[in-house]
Amino acid sequence: GNSTAAKLGSTPETLARAIRAIPIEFPAEFRLYFAGALAYYSEDFAGARQSWQELLALPENSRRQRSVWAEFMLAKTAQDPQEALLGFRSVRALAESGFQDRLGLAFASLGEEARIELYRNQNISRAMLLYAERHASSPDNETLASLRWASAVALGADEGARNALI
Repeated sequence: GNSTAAKLGSTPETLARAIRAIPIEFPAEFRLYFAGALAYYSEDFAGARQSWQELLALPENSRRQRSVWAEFMLAKTAQDPQEALLGFRSVRALAESGFQDRLGLAFASLGEEARIELYRNQNISRAMLLYAERHASSPDNETLASLRWASAVALGADEGARNALI
């Protein structure tokens, strides 16, 4: 298992006990998100995804606080790159339509989507557009480094030359 799961001392039994300990008084979206997070950090990715999908199946007015978070984690844990891309786009759509995004996951989703386009799909131009959109919304050094890296890839630079740019 991973070190996080080991640090938590998680087993299927302790995970089930922790999930059952979530107070029923908590709104469903919080219970479901937290259950998914517990499952995720215990490496039960199928259980985590199921909790987050259940959260997104709640009526919209019952999931205003954690929909963006759940969609982001579903995209991040997707096995299929196309599913991940659609999920990261959905993160931004949810945030744009008024769902809470206190963690800035819509912004983060641009970089996640760009990485998939660059490394899995070899779609350099799409990756550069996403990095540029991210930089335009909130300039930062990480995004500049990603743009330089993608530019070097586009120009066919070897790994040493790419590393010199960041």
